[in-house]
Amino acid sequence: FVRPPEDSEGAYWFMLLRLDAATLDCDNSGFCAGLLLEGIEGVFEGYPFFPTDLAWHRDAIVFGSSGLPWSLQQRSPASYALPNAHAASKLMVRVDVHEQLGPAEARELVTAIRKVAAHYHRATP
Repeated sequence: FVRPPEDSEGAYWFMLLRLDAATLDCDNSGFCAGLLLEGIEGVFEGYPFFPTDLAWHRDAIVFGSSGLPWSLQQRSPASYALPNAHAASKLMVRVDVHEQLGPAEARELVTAIRKVAAHYHRATP
């Protein structure tokens, strides 16, 4: 599990799993497919929310056609390559959670994660 930094608390709307590519015979797409087959809903590949990749930043459309806040500096938004963030996202599985998730659903989720992880676990030579 991806945990919050020390001296902080998470506000959990989703749970992130970081896959260990060295021990699994699947990518995040395969892991997600396995969880879906186990009946887990709200499963997504990675955490693909990189602001500089999104239209509101890339096309400077935060406040309609005003160009704000970038127009205050007379320049366009900067574009950044985020190779580490993109690579990390390919090892992540996101599972949505919510306030109605009770103990029984949490146990089902844990059971499904363990089952899919065991299915894809790479045997050591």
